[in-house]
Amino acid sequence: MPEEIGMYNNQGDVTFEYRQKYFHLFWIPCFPLGKEWFVKQGGKLYHPNPDILETLRSLRAGGKKEIWAWSVPLIIVGAVLLFNISSAIEEQASAKRMQANMGLLNEFFKNKKKTAPLDKKLSAINALVDSALEKDEFKEEPVDTSENSLYSLYFSAQLTRMDSLKGYTKENTLVVTRFKDKTDRPSVLTDDYKTALNKGAWSGYFTDTAVVFNELRKLDQYKYILVLKEYNRLEPLVLDKGYNSGYSFINASIVDIATGKAINTFKLMTGNSEEITEYSYSGSNVSKAEWARNLDRDLKKNVMDEAHQYVFGEKP
Repeated sequence: MPEEIGMYNNQGDVTFEYRQKYFHLFWIPCFPLGKEWFVKQGGKLYHPNPDILETLRSLRAGGKKEIWAWSVPLIIVGAVLLFNISSAIEEQASAKRMQANMGLLNEFFKNKKKTAPLDKKLSAINALVDSALEKDEFKEEPVDTSENSLYSLYFSAQLTRMDSLKGYTKENTLVVTRFKDKTDRPSVLTDDYKTALNKGAWSGYFTDTAVVFNELRKLDQYKYILVLKEYNRLEPLVLDKGYNSGYSFINASIVDIATGKAINTFKLMTGNSEEITEYSYSGSNVSKAEWARNLDRDLKKNVMDEAHQYVFGEKP
Protein backbone atom coordinates (compact mmCIF):
# COMPACT_ATOMS: atom_id res chain seq x y z
CA MET A 1 0.00 0.00 0.00
CA PRO A 2 1.22 3.57 -0.56
CA GLU A 3 1.26 4.18 3.21
CA GLU A 4 3.86 1.44 3.60
CA ILE A 5 6.40 3.54 1.69
CA GLY A 6 5.47 6.87 3.28
CA MET A 7 2.90 8.11 0.77
CA TYR A 8 -0.01 9.47 2.79
CA ASN A 9 -1.46 11.80 0.17
CA ASN A 10 -2.89 8.85 -1.79
CA GLN A 11 -5.41 9.85 -4.45
CA GLY A 12 -7.60 7.11 -5.82
CA ASP A 13 -7.18 3.34 -5.51
CA VAL A 14 -3.41 3.26 -6.00
CA THR A 15 -1.46 0.11 -5.02
CA PHE A 16 1.98 -1.18 -5.79
CA GLU A 17 2.39 -4.75 -7.08
CA TYR A 18 5.47 -6.89 -7.43
CA ARG A 19 4.80 -9.04 -10.48
CA GLN A 20 6.44 -12.09 -12.01
CA LYS A 21 6.92 -11.83 -15.77
CA TYR A 22 7.04 -15.10 -17.77
CA PHE A 23 6.92 -16.53 -21.27
CA HIS A 24 3.80 -18.61 -21.86
CA LEU A 25 2.18 -20.94 -24.36
CA PHE A 26 -1.59 -20.76 -24.42
CA TRP A 27 -1.38 -18.87 -21.11
CA ILE A 28 0.54 -21.68 -19.42
CA PRO A 29 3.83 -20.35 -17.95
CA CYS A 30 6.95 -21.80 -19.57
CA PHE A 31 9.85 -19.93 -17.98
CA PRO A 32 10.38 -16.69 -16.01
CA LEU A 33 11.44 -13.39 -17.58
CA GLY A 34 12.21 -11.56 -14.32
CA LYS A 35 10.20 -9.64 -11.68
CA GLU A 36 9.14 -6.04 -11.69
CA TRP A 37 7.28 -3.42 -9.63
CA PHE A 38 4.18 -1.83 -11.10
CA VAL A 39 1.70 0.85 -10.05
CA LYS A 40 -1.92 -0.28 -10.29
CA GLN A 41 -4.64 2.33 -10.57
CA GLY A 42 -8.12 2.03 -11.98
CA GLY A 43 -7.48 -1.58 -12.97
CA LYS A 44 -4.48 -0.63 -15.15
CA LEU A 45 -0.73 -1.12 -14.62
CA TYR A 46 1.88 1.63 -14.91
CA HIS A 47 5.63 1.80 -14.41
CA PRO A 48 6.49 3.73 -11.18
CA ASN A 49 8.71 6.83 -11.40
CA PRO A 50 12.41 6.32 -10.58
CA ASP A 51 12.21 7.71 -6.99
CA ILE A 52 9.37 5.45 -5.99
CA LEU A 53 10.93 2.51 -7.86
CA GLU A 54 14.15 2.87 -5.84
CA THR A 55 12.14 2.79 -2.62
CA LEU A 56 10.13 -0.21 -3.77
CA ARG A 57 13.27 -2.15 -4.74
CA SER A 58 14.58 -1.71 -1.22
CA LEU A 59 11.59 -3.65 0.11
CA ARG A 60 11.52 -7.39 0.55
CA ALA A 61 8.56 -8.21 -1.62
CA GLY A 62 6.44 -11.28 -1.21
CA GLY A 63 4.07 -12.75 -3.75
CA LYS A 64 4.14 -15.77 -5.98
CA LYS A 65 7.26 -17.88 -6.03
CA GLU A 66 9.27 -18.03 -9.22
CA ILE A 67 8.83 -21.80 -9.39
CA TRP A 68 5.31 -21.43 -10.85
CA ALA A 69 6.73 -19.58 -13.84
CA TRP A 70 8.21 -22.95 -14.87
CA SER A 71 4.79 -24.64 -15.09
CA VAL A 72 5.21 -26.22 -18.55
CA PRO A 73 8.59 -27.84 -17.80
CA LEU A 74 7.26 -28.96 -14.42
CA ILE A 75 4.20 -30.45 -16.04
CA ILE A 76 6.40 -32.30 -18.56
CA VAL A 77 8.74 -33.58 -15.86
CA GLY A 78 5.76 -34.61 -13.73
CA ALA A 79 4.14 -36.41 -16.65
CA VAL A 80 7.37 -38.26 -17.43
CA LEU A 81 7.74 -39.29 -13.78
CA LEU A 82 4.14 -40.46 -13.62
CA PHE A 83 4.57 -42.38 -16.88
CA ASN A 84 7.75 -44.07 -15.63
CA ILE A 85 6.14 -44.94 -12.31
CA SER A 86 3.03 -46.24 -14.08
CA SER A 87 5.17 -48.25 -16.53
CA ALA A 88 7.20 -49.75 -13.67
CA ILE A 89 4.00 -50.73 -11.84
CA GLU A 90 2.53 -52.20 -15.02
CA GLU A 91 5.73 -54.16 -15.73
CA GLN A 92 5.64 -55.63 -12.26
CA ALA A 93 1.97 -56.51 -12.64
CA SER A 94 2.64 -57.97 -16.11
CA ALA A 95 5.51 -60.06 -14.75
CA LYS A 96 3.24 -61.43 -12.02
CA ARG A 97 0.50 -62.20 -14.54
CA MET A 98 3.02 -63.88 -16.84
CA GLN A 99 4.32 -66.00 -13.98
CA ALA A 100 0.80 -66.97 -12.96
CA ASN A 101 -0.16 -67.76 -16.58
CA MET A 102 2.97 -69.86 -17.07
CA GLY A 103 1.98 -71.85 -14.00
CA LEU A 104 -1.50 -72.49 -15.39
CA LEU A 105 -0.18 -73.43 -18.83
CA ASN A 106 2.46 -75.78 -17.48
CA GLU A 107 -0.09 -77.39 -15.20
CA PHE A 108 -2.40 -77.94 -18.18
CA PHE A 109 0.23 -79.36 -20.54
CA LYS A 110 1.52 -81.72 -17.84
CA ASN A 111 -1.92 -83.29 -17.66
CA LYS A 112 -1.70 -86.00 -20.31
CA LYS A 113 -5.34 -86.91 -19.85
CA LYS A 114 -6.22 -83.49 -21.29
CA THR A 115 -3.44 -83.13 -23.85
CA ALA A 116 -3.21 -86.68 -25.25
CA PRO A 117 -6.49 -86.40 -27.26
CA LEU A 118 -5.37 -83.05 -28.66
CA ASP A 119 -1.94 -84.41 -29.58
CA LYS A 120 -3.52 -87.41 -31.26
CA LYS A 121 -5.96 -85.22 -33.18
CA LEU A 122 -3.20 -82.87 -34.32
CA SER A 123 -1.17 -85.80 -35.65
CA ALA A 124 -4.23 -87.18 -37.44
CA ILE A 125 -5.00 -83.83 -39.10
CA ASN A 126 -1.40 -83.35 -40.23
CA ALA A 127 -1.31 -86.88 -41.65
CA LEU A 128 -4.59 -86.36 -43.52
CA VAL A 129 -3.45 -83.02 -44.95
CA ASP A 130 -0.13 -84.51 -46.07
CA SER A 131 -1.97 -87.43 -47.66
CA ALA A 132 -4.43 -85.13 -49.43
CA LEU A 133 -1.66 -82.97 -50.87
CA GLU A 134 0.72 -85.83 -51.69
CA LYS A 135 -0.83 -86.57 -55.05
CA ASP A 136 -0.68 -83.72 -57.54
CA GLU A 137 -3.81 -83.96 -59.67
CA PHE A 138 -3.05 -80.99 -61.90
CA LYS A 139 -2.81 -81.79 -65.60
CA GLU A 140 -3.03 -78.78 -67.85
CA GLU A 141 -5.08 -80.02 -70.77
CA PRO A 142 -6.61 -78.05 -73.65
CA VAL A 143 -10.07 -76.65 -72.95
CA ASP A 144 -12.64 -76.25 -75.71
CA THR A 145 -13.70 -72.62 -75.30
CA SER A 146 -16.76 -72.81 -77.48
CA GLU A 147 -19.89 -71.64 -75.72
CA ASN A 148 -21.58 -75.06 -75.80
CA SER A 149 -18.50 -76.81 -74.44
CA LEU A 150 -18.08 -74.34 -71.57
CA TYR A 151 -21.76 -74.68 -70.64
CA SER A 152 -21.42 -78.46 -70.71
CA LEU A 153 -18.38 -78.38 -68.40
CA TYR A 154 -20.11 -75.96 -66.05
CA PHE A 155 -23.30 -78.01 -65.75
CA SER A 156 -21.28 -81.21 -65.25
CA ALA A 157 -19.64 -79.58 -62.24
CA GLN A 158 -23.00 -78.28 -61.02
CA LEU A 159 -24.51 -81.76 -61.11
CA THR A 160 -22.01 -82.92 -58.49
CA ARG A 161 -23.45 -80.34 -56.07
CA MET A 162 -27.14 -81.15 -56.24
CA ASP A 163 -27.36 -82.16 -52.57
CA SER A 164 -27.55 -79.55 -49.82
CA LEU A 165 -24.79 -79.83 -47.25
CA LYS A 166 -25.47 -79.37 -43.56
CA GLY A 167 -23.37 -79.52 -40.44
CA TYR A 168 -20.21 -77.96 -41.89
CA THR A 169 -19.02 -74.63 -40.50
CA LYS A 170 -15.89 -72.54 -40.70
CA GLU A 171 -15.23 -73.51 -37.09
CA ASN A 172 -15.40 -77.29 -37.52
CA THR A 173 -13.88 -77.56 -41.02
CA LEU A 174 -10.25 -76.93 -41.97
CA VAL A 175 -9.80 -75.70 -45.57
CA VAL A 176 -6.80 -76.87 -47.63
CA THR A 177 -6.16 -75.73 -51.20
CA ARG A 178 -3.78 -76.64 -53.97
CA PHE A 179 -3.82 -74.49 -57.07
CA LYS A 180 -1.57 -74.85 -60.09
CA ASP A 181 1.18 -72.72 -58.58
CA LYS A 182 0.49 -72.67 -54.87
CA THR A 183 -0.31 -75.03 -52.04
CA ASP A 184 -2.09 -73.71 -48.98
CA ARG A 185 -1.02 -76.06 -46.23
CA PRO A 186 -2.50 -74.45 -43.15
CA SER A 187 -0.59 -74.65 -39.90
CA VAL A 188 -3.20 -75.99 -37.52
CA LEU A 189 -0.97 -75.11 -34.57
CA THR A 190 2.49 -73.57 -34.41
CA ASP A 191 5.56 -75.48 -33.28
CA ASP A 192 5.19 -74.00 -29.78
CA TYR A 193 1.99 -75.96 -29.28
CA LYS A 194 3.38 -79.15 -30.78
CA THR A 195 6.42 -78.96 -28.47
CA ALA A 196 4.24 -78.29 -25.43
CA LEU A 197 1.95 -81.22 -26.23
CA ASN A 198 4.97 -83.53 -26.56
CA LYS A 199 7.09 -82.28 -23.65
CA GLY A 200 4.34 -81.36 -21.23
CA ALA A 201 5.56 -77.81 -20.62
CA TRP A 202 4.87 -74.47 -22.25
CA SER A 203 7.81 -72.50 -23.64
CA GLY A 204 6.04 -70.42 -26.27
CA TYR A 205 6.19 -66.69 -26.77
CA PHE A 206 2.56 -66.08 -25.82
CA THR A 207 1.71 -66.55 -22.17
CA ASP A 208 -1.81 -65.19 -22.39
CA THR A 209 -3.90 -68.18 -21.36
CA ALA A 210 -6.90 -66.87 -23.33
CA VAL A 211 -4.86 -66.91 -26.57
CA VAL A 212 -3.31 -70.33 -25.96
CA PHE A 213 -6.51 -72.07 -24.89
CA ASN A 214 -8.42 -70.45 -27.75
CA GLU A 215 -6.00 -72.02 -30.25
CA LEU A 216 -6.38 -75.40 -28.57
CA ARG A 217 -10.15 -74.96 -28.64
CA LYS A 218 -10.00 -74.42 -32.41
CA LEU A 219 -8.12 -77.71 -32.77
CA ASP A 220 -10.66 -79.49 -30.60
CA GLN A 221 -13.55 -78.19 -32.74
CA TYR A 222 -12.20 -79.46 -36.07
CA LYS A 223 -14.19 -82.43 -37.40
CA TYR A 224 -13.65 -82.18 -41.14
CA ILE A 225 -11.10 -81.12 -43.76
CA LEU A 226 -12.24 -79.48 -46.99
CA VAL A 227 -9.65 -80.19 -49.70
CA LEU A 228 -9.76 -78.11 -52.91
CA LYS A 229 -7.36 -79.29 -55.63
CA GLU A 230 -7.12 -77.68 -59.05
CA TYR A 231 -6.84 -80.33 -61.76
CA ASN A 232 -6.98 -78.12 -64.85
CA ARG A 233 -6.98 -74.46 -65.76
CA LEU A 234 -7.65 -72.16 -68.68
CA GLU A 235 -5.49 -69.11 -68.05
CA PRO A 236 -7.13 -65.67 -68.35
CA LEU A 237 -6.14 -63.86 -71.53
CA VAL A 238 -5.01 -60.25 -71.17
CA LEU A 239 -6.00 -58.09 -74.12
CA ASP A 240 -5.02 -54.57 -75.09
CA LYS A 241 -8.36 -53.47 -73.68
CA GLY A 242 -9.86 -55.76 -71.07
CA TYR A 243 -9.48 -59.54 -70.81
CA ASN A 244 -11.00 -62.90 -71.63
CA SER A 245 -12.06 -64.89 -68.57
CA GLY A 246 -9.99 -67.80 -67.37
CA TYR A 247 -11.43 -70.92 -65.71
CA SER A 248 -10.32 -73.06 -62.78
CA PHE A 249 -11.41 -76.69 -62.53
CA ILE A 250 -11.45 -78.09 -58.98
CA ASN A 251 -11.77 -81.55 -57.43
CA ALA A 252 -13.12 -81.11 -53.90
CA SER A 253 -13.56 -83.54 -51.05
CA ILE A 254 -14.66 -83.34 -47.45
CA VAL A 255 -12.68 -85.69 -45.20
CA ASP A 256 -13.88 -86.90 -41.82
CA ILE A 257 -11.00 -86.45 -39.37
CA ALA A 258 -12.18 -89.24 -37.07
CA THR A 259 -12.29 -91.91 -39.81
CA GLY A 260 -9.91 -90.42 -42.36
CA LYS A 261 -12.42 -91.11 -45.14
CA ALA A 262 -13.86 -88.77 -47.75
CA ILE A 263 -17.57 -88.41 -46.97
CA ASN A 264 -18.42 -86.00 -49.77
CA THR A 265 -16.87 -85.20 -53.15
CA PHE A 266 -17.80 -82.60 -55.73
CA LYS A 267 -16.38 -80.45 -58.52
CA LEU A 268 -16.14 -76.73 -59.18
CA MET A 269 -15.73 -74.81 -62.41
CA THR A 270 -15.18 -71.13 -61.72
CA GLY A 271 -14.35 -68.22 -64.00
CA ASN A 272 -13.19 -64.67 -63.55
CA SER A 273 -15.57 -61.94 -62.43
CA GLU A 274 -17.34 -59.97 -65.14
CA GLU A 275 -15.93 -56.78 -63.65
CA ILE A 276 -12.86 -56.62 -61.47
CA THR A 277 -13.03 -53.43 -59.46
CA GLU A 278 -10.44 -54.38 -56.86
CA TYR A 279 -7.66 -54.45 -59.41
CA SER A 280 -8.77 -51.98 -62.07
CA TYR A 281 -6.93 -52.04 -65.39
CA SER A 282 -5.88 -48.62 -66.60
CA GLY A 283 -3.99 -49.53 -69.76
CA SER A 284 -0.63 -47.80 -69.69
CA ASN A 285 -0.40 -47.59 -65.88
CA VAL A 286 -0.63 -51.34 -65.23
CA SER A 287 1.62 -53.84 -66.95
CA LYS A 288 0.15 -56.93 -68.57
CA ALA A 289 2.08 -59.09 -66.10
CA GLU A 290 0.51 -57.29 -63.15
CA TRP A 291 -2.90 -57.46 -64.79
CA ALA A 292 -2.44 -61.23 -65.24
CA ARG A 293 -1.62 -61.54 -61.52
CA ASN A 294 -4.75 -59.56 -60.69
CA LEU A 295 -6.85 -61.92 -62.80
CA ASP A 296 -5.23 -64.93 -61.12
CA ARG A 297 -6.05 -63.54 -57.66
CA ASP A 298 -9.63 -62.90 -58.75
CA LEU A 299 -9.98 -66.44 -60.09
CA LYS A 300 -8.72 -68.02 -56.86
CA LYS A 301 -10.98 -65.78 -54.80
CA ASN A 302 -14.00 -66.88 -56.84
CA VAL A 303 -13.08 -70.53 -56.29
CA MET A 304 -12.97 -69.96 -52.52
CA ASP A 305 -16.23 -68.00 -52.59
CA GLU A 306 -18.07 -70.74 -54.47
CA ALA A 307 -16.68 -73.53 -52.28
CA HIS A 308 -17.55 -71.70 -49.06
CA GLN A 309 -21.00 -70.86 -50.38
CA TYR A 310 -21.73 -74.51 -51.11
CA VAL A 311 -20.16 -76.09 -48.01
CA PHE A 312 -20.81 -73.44 -45.36
CA GLY A 313 -23.69 -71.53 -46.89
CA GLU A 314 -21.72 -68.29 -46.85
CA LYS A 315 -18.69 -66.70 -48.47
CA PRO A 316 -15.33 -66.32 -46.68
